[in-house]
Amino acid sequence: MSMRIVCPEDCGNAPRKAQLRDFTIACARGALESNVELLSESVEWEIVGSQRLVGLDAVRGHLEDETVQRPVELRIHTIITHGNTAALNATLFEPNGTRVEVCDVYVFAGFGKRGKIKEVKSYRIKVSAS
Repeated sequence: MSMRIVCPEDCGNAPRKAQLRDFTIACARGALESNVELLSESVEWEIVGSQRLVGLDAVRGHLEDETVQRPVELRIHTIITHGNTAALNATLFEPNGTRVEVCDVYVFAGFGKRGKIKEVKSYRIKVSAS
């Protein structure tokens, strides 16, 4: 199933914004592909109220889980980067019509564009189908 992707043009005007845009799209598709290079081996990802993933293998396993229902649409609204931190907010639309509002907060291991993601804190709010 193909996924519709909506993203503002300015999401790609800085290297780190483009990386996070591509990473978010890959995560929604369930295939990290070359984007796995953005994660540190010891990455920690907390999905608030749900689970905590520690290490690259745990994150990869979660994101590539074939039993997870993939969204039919991803709308990236904003990507903000500053120093070694970043935030992204988006909306996912599930096949059953449920809308999921998303905010991911990232901490990178370094300040340069080659710094890998070492921490992610994700907030997910499911909104009933209308």
